[in-house]
Amino acid sequence: MIDLRRLRSDPEGTRALLARRLDGALDALLDDLLALDARRRQVLARVETLKAERNKASDEVARRKRTQEPADDLMATAAKINLVEAETLITQVSGQPGQPQAR
Repeated sequence: MIDLRRLRSDPEGTRALLARRLDGALDALLDDLLALDARRRQVLARVETLKAERNKASDEVARRKRTQEPADDLMATAAKINLVEAETLITQVSGQPGQPQAR
């Protein structure tokens, strides 16, 4: 098993350790693993940003409703943005357009 934290902090050291196994395919797999890990971290950062934006919009909707102001436009816009962003992230991660998988 490869420790991702160690791989991130010392990729060349991990390569050297795996080179002892005399399997040339492991080097290419490490490159793929590092690239996927970097992409995963980027997507997670974007997801956290979207969550913060959603929470901010929710707070604004709640504020508007407390003051009896209309919030339908904000709710519709937020829902549309969230859907488009979710589809974009799924496409970037999977390489194919699709819907989020139900748990």
